[in-house]
Amino acid sequence: MRENNETLAALRKLQGMIPEPQEAHGLVMLLGNGLGEAMAGMRSRQARLELARAEARGSPSVAARRAEAEASDAAVRVAQAEVRRLRVTEPRAGKGTVGVYGHVLDDGDPVVGAVVALVGDDEALVCIDTDKAGSFALTVDSERALGLRVSIGERVVHRDEEATIAPGPLATYRLVELGESTPQAPTQHACGGDEQPEHSGPLPKPGGSLTQVLKKLRASGVPVAKVWLYASDDSTPKVTKIREVDGGVGLNVQGRLTDAGRLSVVASVLAHQPEAERAGVGSSSAAAALLKAGRVTRWSEAERVSRLKPADVAERFGLDRAQADALSSALATTMATIEIVEEG
Repeated sequence: MRENNETLAALRKLQGMIPEPQEAHGLVMLLGNGLGEAMAGMRSRQARLELARAEARGSPSVAARRAEAEASDAAVRVAQAEVRRLRVTEPRAGKGTVGVYGHVLDDGDPVVGAVVALVGDDEALVCIDTDKAGSFALTVDSERALGLRVSIGERVVHRDEEATIAPGPLATYRLVELGESTPQAPTQHACGGDEQPEHSGPLPKPGGSLTQVLKKLRASGVPVAKVWLYASDDSTPKVTKIREVDGGVGLNVQGRLTDAGRLSVVASVLAHQPEAERAGVGSSSAAAALLKAGRVTRWSEAERVSRLKPADVAERFGLDRAQADALSSALATTMATIEIVEEG
């Protein structure tokens, strides 16, 4: 009898360890996509190596190698996105229930502590804060489609123009990339004479990525007068200190002092400049792509290009004169703002 009880207890314990069918399917998919991501990454690195060799030899196959490398990079991004999606526990949905899950990112970096809400008729029905991976999962009883809204502090940084998250048996996955989001519409307010507040909200706290901090500062109307870059092993530049200086605020940033690391900071600061929008640069990733298109791959080259005349900038980056004027001004301001701090 005792043996039967022990056997029954062991079976119940084993049963508790076995995932539900939906969870088991997700685990298998996560494993498969994880392997796919690793294999795609290996192929991408190999394709980049073959491209570098072809360029070094001046081979006529450079164009084909470049196309292969770009296709391999795209495959890596697809696999990474699928792995990211599968790491979020999908909320249960059903008839009369709206379920949504996903991520909030800022130029690929997770946004922690953003408030995600399911909204109906401008009323938030249920809310949740994003976790350290920028992920969220929400479910609420509703017979109609709802919209999604994302807020940081008191500022709405994304909202759906239409209610498209419908009730049904499957939850909807949403990836909110703040660099591509619809900003909050301006609201009517009382006139206060010629005096205007210096900024519309509190300064962000140190610790976030440079891109995230710059976006928050710009949203608050706070100009960045200086960026000091200190050496570290962080592949993503991080803001460690924010302090007031003449003309705005100064940022202590830690990042790699390689050419790639320095140009990553240049791209973030360049996208922060008001003139950059007129040059077609709306995010740090767009700024990085523009620098690459203009063959700016070294810090010294960025310094040299920042001193070019607008006509030369237009020719180098393939811009019209108005865009070149804006980019020339934004580049000059950016390079004057950044100071490399050689420690040790």
